[in-house]
Amino acid sequence: FTLRVENVPIRAVMTELEKSAVTFVWDAAAFTEAGIDLETKVSLNVAGVTADEFLAQLFAPLPVNVTIDDRTVTLTPRAR
Repeated sequence: FTLRVENVPIRAVMTELEKSAVTFVWDAAAFTEAGIDLETKVSLNVAGVTADEFLAQLFAPLPVNVTIDDRTVTLTPRAR
């Protein structure tokens, strides 16, 4: 993955990835309950990283676990 974004909501990056057949799965109610906001803005500048590394950096500001199964990315709130 190679991507450079400045002060962009995480959800906007997810939307762009969904255009390339990546599917994100998460429980919106659980995220709300845990205070996780996908509109949190991030700045990334990555080049030649793996999908795991890219997603780890993308979701680093949020308390979420990221699981990748082929083109499906599952997000779950991290236990407190």
